[in-house]
Amino acid sequence: MGFYGVTVGTKGPALNPQVIAAMQDLGLSDLRFQVPWRLVEQSRGHYNWSLWDDAVAKCNAAGLNITLTIKQPPAFWQVRGLPSPQGTALIAEAIASRYNGKSGHGSIAGIEIGNEDYDSAPHTSPLPLAIALQAAYPVIKAMQPTLPVYMGAILQRNSTHIKAFMDGLWAQAKGCFDIANFHFYTCIPGNGHFDPSDSSVHNVPSLAQFIAILAQSHAQAGCPNFPTRCTEFGFAVTPAFGRPARCVCRDQETQWQYLEYCYDQFRQAGFIVGADVFTLGFAHPPDGMSLVQNGGVKTVAYQNLKVYIAQNSVPDAAD
Repeated sequence: MGFYGVTVGTKGPALNPQVIAAMQDLGLSDLRFQVPWRLVEQSRGHYNWSLWDDAVAKCNAAGLNITLTIKQPPAFWQVRGLPSPQGTALIAEAIASRYNGKSGHGSIAGIEIGNEDYDSAPHTSPLPLAIALQAAYPVIKAMQPTLPVYMGAILQRNSTHIKAFMDGLWAQAKGCFDIANFHFYTCIPGNGHFDPSDSSVHNVPSLAQFIAILAQSHAQAGCPNFPTRCTEFGFAVTPAFGRPARCVCRDQETQWQYLEYCYDQFRQAGFIVGADVFTLGFAHPPDGMSLVQNGGVKTVAYQNLKVYIAQNSVPDAAD
């Protein structure tokens, strides 16, 4: 596992080889690849592995780490709009069995249980995610004992909720995940858009405060400095893909200012093992948060991130 990564997927859905080239140019080592599970399992128990096989092969050939996300299941594996624990365990087992480095299908660096599926609305309970982790973790470990398992991401940006969700997950699923996981955006509906260093908004934390909340929860659970990764963060520079105007940065320089602050906080935290920026794009049109925009134009953030990574090396999490 490396520190600097990127999240791509869904809008492709196949992995564009330009993503690999851009990762190598930037110095990114880790790809978090997320396509809807329903595109892989289109009928119960029958898998079309082509999207994941292709992405795994490309990353393995390039020497990049790839983590697969189990998200957005087909309808037959949904229970009240959430992934069924049974289905999650079965697909997790199939992934761990296929991408074990021995079967001829390549190897992966981790499996994530859920993306934002379990925390996509205010006041969500951690119990469904805990149950999914309890179901999936042992079958993954039976296949690959050392393969890291990520919990689904905390998304909702509210101090009280963040603490309650993480505390609840520790209480109900301790020992069923290897890496804690959160997303950081400053324009979740109801929060508005603001500088990620701003700590003045009631009950809405700056990134530094968010990290402190997670550290407190980990410590109270008896797991101080528990490995934690921010698997998505970003700031829009255009309204593409439905980014509301109120969420768009003033300019590309501001986007980089915000991203640089985030990277500094992640590196200084001591227990954050990596950060996956959202996103590199290469869709048509690119996502408003993409570091590469229309026509392959590399943003100010892209150019500055390349320098930042070169100047701020971080030891590999396995070291």
